[in-house]
Amino acid sequence: MNAENSLLGEVAAEAGMYARAGLLFDGNEIHARVWQLRLGKTPLFTENGELNLDAMINFRRNFLFVGDNPQIDMTATNRSDPSHVAESNKARLLFSTLAAKKCTALLKRYPATDTGNPYTYAADQDGEHYCFTHRWIKHIYSLHLFDTFLAKRLPPNFVSLDIGASYGVFQYLMRKHGVACHQVLVDFPEQLLLARYFLQKSFPDAKIAGIRELANVTNIDRQFFKQYDFVLLPWQWYERLAANSVDLFLSFACLGELKRELFDYYTLHAAYKTANFYFLVNPVAATAGSLHSGNTDINLLDYDVISKAKAVHFSYSPINLMTYSLQSVRLAPFFEYIGIR
Repeated sequence: MNAENSLLGEVAAEAGMYARAGLLFDGNEIHARVWQLRLGKTPLFTENGELNLDAMINFRRNFLFVGDNPQIDMTATNRSDPSHVAESNKARLLFSTLAAKKCTALLKRYPATDTGNPYTYAADQDGEHYCFTHRWIKHIYSLHLFDTFLAKRLPPNFVSLDIGASYGVFQYLMRKHGVACHQVLVDFPEQLLLARYFLQKSFPDAKIAGIRELANVTNIDRQFFKQYDFVLLPWQWYERLAANSVDLFLSFACLGELKRELFDYYTLHAAYKTANFYFLVNPVAATAGSLHSGNTDINLLDYDVISKAKAVHFSYSPINLMTYSLQSVRLAPFFEYIGIR
């Protein structure tokens, strides 16, 4: 409990620094109101502006900022309830898709953690038990793609940067998998507070750079990244990145959900243009986007780094099947691209 209280105190201190730097959502902004609607009864901050510690501890159960499934307790006895049936069907489809790609060994090795107190699915096959969520199983598959197409190509202790990294599931899996690298997570500050909590609780000895370490660095380069296991970079400071500072550029759905102005903000930057490798999983065509960004016109043709000649892997994504709603709504097709600059 002392370690937990200490970590929550560190996160609360970072929240104060974000607030003083003017980087948190402004209540007058449309996206702040949208997020507030999503948060419902569990806002990240109290009316006094203090960090809501209960919301932090239970952030995955309460779906703070990102959706996930299951959204109900799968141990409930009323298995005839339509919501339980829908969740069970989704679990079977996701797991069978992962099994078809021969990735269940990775899921067995790295089951969903309980940090953030999520509801979880369970599956049993050939005498083995598996524990996962929708978001977790997608990143298990991403780890499989990394192993298959990137692991032997990247230099030792490479630097990766993930746009819209959320609270860091993929980064967690990479570290648990023993990948020697320095991982940069780019997202809005409220999300990065959850990432700090999730990653530091998962890896108490990890060196994590947040707003305190970044505040006075105006040219964030490879030398800076090499000092840390994880760097939590608020999207407002993405423009501080130096060219040639990143080896691997990642985006799992985020880029395809952005308005063009933000898409260009990320993809026209020198850090993106000079990355050596790209791992992109995004919608093929324009989508309804996220609750934050609304409709977008971004499609496959907008990713100018995609090249048939430089592709290591290019396919549709079999694991991005449906939304995080209770209904099994099929998504528009996603593409997977892994390539070299």
